[in-house]
Amino acid sequence: MININTAIKGDIPVIASGWVSPYSHNQYNFNGNIITISSSGAYAGYIWYHNSPMWTSDCNVIYSINEKLLLTKYLYYILKSQQNIIYQKQAGSGQPHVYLKDLEDLQIPIPPLEEQQKMVTELDNNQSKIDNLKNYIKQFENKLKTTLNSLWQ
Repeated sequence: MININTAIKGDIPVIASGWVSPYSHNQYNFNGNIITISSSGAYAGYIWYHNSPMWTSDCNVIYSINEKLLLTKYLYYILKSQQNIIYQKQAGSGQPHVYLKDLEDLQIPIPPLEEQQKMVTELDNNQSKIDNLKNYIKQFENKLKTTLNSLWQ
């Protein structure tokens, strides 16, 4: 396991027990197309899809062993649709945890591959629109802030 003290500075995000990458490293242990589920801490159970190299630490890693049967990205969307249920599986009083064994009772429908791909494409397109709108809003928030600040200069 790697931590902030043992990581060697680099461009590879380290995925740990949260919803953001806390630091980076110079190596990766997964090349992408994986799902991580934070295993401990306040965000235990947080589901995150990654499609680029990363170093995983203190998280559960899930991916399809047969992309001709089950698309990893489809599995991500199914798990993400159950995010609140997975959060409810947190156990432990001081430091909550969610382990893979806690997820064994989740029902994962596996439709034909073409249907999975169709769902992934539609959901990816919707997520892209959401991301674009968030960026658009951020641009206007910055513009508003700049305009308001200029009033005092």
